[in-house]
Order: sequence, then C-alpha cells, then structure tokens
Amino acid sequence: MLPELKIQIDRLKAMDWLDAASEPSTSDLEVSPTDDLLESLIGQATIPAVLGGRYEMKSLMAEGGFSQVWRALDRSLGRPVAVKVTTVNCYSEARRVAQLKHHGIVTVHDVGNADNLCYIVFDLVEGHTLEEQIRLETLDWRQSARIVREVAQSVQFAHNKGFIHRDIKPANILIDESGAPILTDFGIAVTECELRHEAMTSVGTLAYMAPEQLQPGKSIDVRTDVYGLGVVFYELLTGRRPFSQSTLSALRAAILAGAPPAPRSLNSAIPEPVERICLKCLSPKREDRYPHAKDLAEAIAQQLASSES
Repeated sequence: MLPELKIQIDRLKAMDWLDAASEPSTSDLEVSPTDDLLESLIGQATIPAVLGGRYEMKSLMAEGGFSQVWRALDRSLGRPVAVKVTTVNCYSEARRVAQLKHHGIVTVHDVGNADNLCYIVFDLVEGHTLEEQIRLETLDWRQSARIVREVAQSVQFAHNKGFIHRDIKPANILIDESGAPILTDFGIAVTECELRHEAMTSVGTLAYMAPEQLQPGKSIDVRTDVYGLGVVFYELLTGRRPFSQSTLSALRAAILAGAPPAPRSLNSAIPEPVERICLKCLSPKREDRYPHAKDLAEAIAQQLASSES
C-alpha cells in the first residue's frame, strides 16, 4: 500500500472529517479524506491506449474521486465494454459484484492489474445515469415510483447475498436504453459478516448517508440502504435532496435531526400515501423504516396498483 494512502486511511478511521466546520461543499460531497489523495493519483495516472494488452480504451465516460470509467473495446471478444480504472486495489469490489447475478445489477466480466492500474471490466450499459435524468427532466410520481421499486428489488437481491451497498444515489444508478435502472458501484459495499467482526469506517456520499453512518460506534444494516433509497425517491419526486445545506457540519446536523420538508410541500401532485412511503424510508430511527428493501418495493407496488384501478 502506498504510504501516503495508508496515512489518509488512518485519518479516516479516526473519523476526523466529522469535525470539518465551514469547508465549502456541495451536498453530494463524498466524505472520505482519502478522496483528495486518490483523485490526485488517478489524475496523474497515464491511461494506456490498450490496457493490459486487451482493452482498447476509447473514451472517458465518467470520473469520480478515485477512479475513471472508460468505454473500451475488448479485443479478445470483439465487444464494447466499460472499464473502471483506479490506482488502488479493486479486486474486493470486483469479487463482490461478481457474486451478484441479477438483471438490475451491473455484470462484472474481468478484473486485473496492468500498467500500474487496477481495473474492473463491466457490461457497457448504453444510456445515462439517474443523476443525469433528474437534471434534465422532471419525472411524474409514477415514473419515480417504478424506478425506486425496481432498484429496491435489486438492493434486496444484494441483501439476500449478504451485501449492504452503503452508497445508493442517482449517480450509481444507470438507466439503460429500455428505461430499466441498473445498480452500480459496490466499491464500499460490506458484508454482514464484515460488520459483525470489525468496526467499519463511515464512508459514502454525505447527502445520501443515513444518520447511523454519521455516528461513531453506530452499526449499520440493511435499513441503511432503505434510507438511501428514500433519499433517491425524495429527489425523484421533488427534484431536490431532502437535505441540501452548504457545509459539511450543517448537512450532517440536518441529517441527524431528520424532518426534511414534506415532499408534497414541494410538489403537490404527489399522493399522500406516496409521501408517507418516502418519509418512512427517511426516518432517522432505523426501527421506523421499512425493515427490508423488499417491503419498500411492495409498498410502492401496492400504491401503483391502487392508482391504476
């Protein structure tokens, strides 16, 4: 491990980011002190024209704090793929996603090290992210509900396999050409076994994090992902996140306090039962949320069915 990276990870374990005061921030800031270092590392990395002698890198599709996603051509099989490249070990993420064979979860085909980079090869999903869709158009409540129901079903599949995603947000949901949502980025997912046997640090994207992710010593479970689904649902219904304070400290305080503006106060077209479903997911107390993602999916399905009868 790079010495500088180890230092930053040690800081993360100390949770010192929670003390940030008035640092300029967008509400989707990823709250891990490793980000600045990792971003500089991936920014300085040279991406070869052909990665690992096999993947012909065509164009940059997306760039995050510590990785890039490229459209590429798999020369061996003659097909287009998506390749995520990073300067840190990505085998754990690849192994996690490789266990999740589901139509609503992106498929992993390969993982490797080459050219001083670690890379994961995924299906190339032609389409856009849900984040882009929210930015470009306003969906009605039925469209929003159907998307969240399908993502919740995919999340339940991951939970059934023992994984908790921990970073559910529109940027990690792809919408394919048929309009189907596909969940991606299990880079910070954890297993229930890991949660039982070691203290997990708090990482993720602050605006989508559940209160228990922000409190040292608090455990997380599948209801943490239910909260993330609730934030996505809220954003789809209203066009904004439930909490959008401009500093880390203010945003963290708002998430811990709970009580976001009622969705119907921002969009009166939302039916009251749909608002209740969304706010139930966003309860600051885990025991007040849906116990499982499948329960959320079923509640949404019932509301959709009743609206069509």
